[in-house]
Amino acid sequence: MPTPERAVPSSATPPAAPGRQIVPLLLLCLAPPVGHDEAGAEFGLLDKAGRLHAGERQPDGALHYAFDLEIIGHDRDAQPRWRGVFLHGTAATPFRYLGWRPLDAGGPVWLRRLKIPLTTITRAQIDAVATGSGALTATISGEGSGTVPLLGKGWIASGTSHAQPH
Repeated sequence: MPTPERAVPSSATPPAAPGRQIVPLLLLCLAPPVGHDEAGAEFGLLDKAGRLHAGERQPDGALHYAFDLEIIGHDRDAQPRWRGVFLHGTAATPFRYLGWRPLDAGGPVWLRRLKIPLTTITRAQIDAVATGSGALTATISGEGSGTVPLLGKGWIASGTSHAQPH
């Protein structure tokens, strides 16, 4: 399982192929579900294989997730097309999941899943972090379920290094 600091370690993210771009993303989950860290349960960023990746606990109890997604194609007038192990949905409605489930569920039994949309990310925001000196950052509340709203200004381009906590 990856270290809690990063869902995808930098060394595990291969260089982007020609015509593709790696975009670092940071997600801060305020107020994770009560009891998510108790014995017998797990909460984390859901990959395509169904594994949950733990976040890094912050002093205030929030969880921080850092990971990369890849953009495919050069069409600057179109919505970005994403690819990655933490990507779910369709090309038109990409999102990521945070999930909470019992360890002994024996299948996809969820106590709660939080769906985090990527559709509001713009090319300008992607360009702002293209130099590798920042990341696209968003904050959510872990108190909801289903599609959760992004708090504050939604996805923002931050100057925070991808390897550092938010």
